[in-house]
Amino acid sequence: MRSVLKPAALILLAANLVPLIGVLAWGWDAFVLLVLYWLETAVVAFWTVLRIATMRRGSLGALKFDHQPGPASPIAMAAFITLHAGIFMGVHFMFLWTLFSGEWSKKIHGVGAFIHQLVIGTDLWIPLAVLFIVHGALMGFNAVKPMLWRRRAWSKTRRPGSHCWAPPRA
Repeated sequence: MRSVLKPAALILLAANLVPLIGVLAWGWDAFVLLVLYWLETAVVAFWTVLRIATMRRGSLGALKFDHQPGPASPIAMAAFITLHAGIFMGVHFMFLWTLFSGEWSKKIHGVGAFIHQLVIGTDLWIPLAVLFIVHGALMGFNAVKPMLWRRRAWSKTRRPGSHCWAPPRA
């Protein structure tokens, strides 16, 4: 029972209740749920690409080009992942639209109508905004936490009255 009361478990439980609330309170159908999951993939991809793009050079390891190892560029890696994630998401949405859109395909004729009728009109924007904020906070926490630990370790290993770093004493 204790594991259910942990914050991570409660957040996971709340996140998994969102589709149920959407169906019961907002009248979502199966296609709206599929679009929610598809857009959640876009949110996760956005924050992942941003995290990769802001990493220090060399933190991604080495890549080989023409048998020459070198550090991976975070910006190049982010562009590569963006391209491939975009292609994947485009093909995935094509299948979702073709197989499951049903009556929605008669109402929606373009990106503007998709956003206005499906995302805003069904209140899908509410869980998406929450997902965007939560994933952004997690990315910030995961990016900032290591810096705080390094700063804390540095301050503990300074000699009193000195601005120089000293190795920890055994």
